[in-house]
Amino acid sequence: MSKRLLVIALVVAAVFVVAVYGTLFLRTSASRAPVSQPVNTLPPPEELSCPATETYPEASGLAQDWQGDARLVGLSATWREPTEDVLLHGQATWTFRFFSPSANQTYRAIVTDGGIEGAPGETHTTSREKIKWEQVQIDCADALLLFLSHGGSEFLAHRHVTTVRLHLSAGLMPGRTVWMIAALSSTDRTGMTLVVDAQSGEILDTPETSTG
Repeated sequence: MSKRLLVIALVVAAVFVVAVYGTLFLRTSASRAPVSQPVNTLPPPEELSCPATETYPEASGLAQDWQGDARLVGLSATWREPTEDVLLHGQATWTFRFFSPSANQTYRAIVTDGGIEGAPGETHTTSREKIKWEQVQIDCADALLLFLSHGGSEFLAHRHVTTVRLHLSAGLMPGRTVWMIAALSSTDRTGMTLVVDAQSGEILDTPETSTG
């Protein structure tokens, strides 16, 4: 073999060795590189419970003792200046609203830390659509998680939210029982609302931030 051919062979061999080691280095580096994982700050639904689901039987019993034809027509809870953690784990006052057609009167069962207290109220002036409790497949914990994952977390994080109100009604949208979650920041006069079908979990109203 001539000296020139020998030099060419050595150069080709060197290039091949560099290419092989370079490939191995890149693969090793890629395997060691940190992988960015999405961070989900919301707890799994199974870790949350809905106080309304737990207390409904007792509230309904009180209403039935008052009037045998009493039917559930509303459920609400309000949080004042809540953080995300308070919204999911903190205490709130829950109000069940029942209506008796025979008495044409409401009955309110209010749930607090101290238990449940019920009493007749005013003549019913708002929606009288009966809520079929057995059809409510999305409980209050599910509704709050949907609110937080569809813009609520960001809204709470970037504004001083003064009030969050959760409301269950069969009169807001014809033919549907829905959860409506509304957050209000009175300091900068902004708010957002989410409406969720309480049976299917369908988002019926996309979250919007509005300026008043």
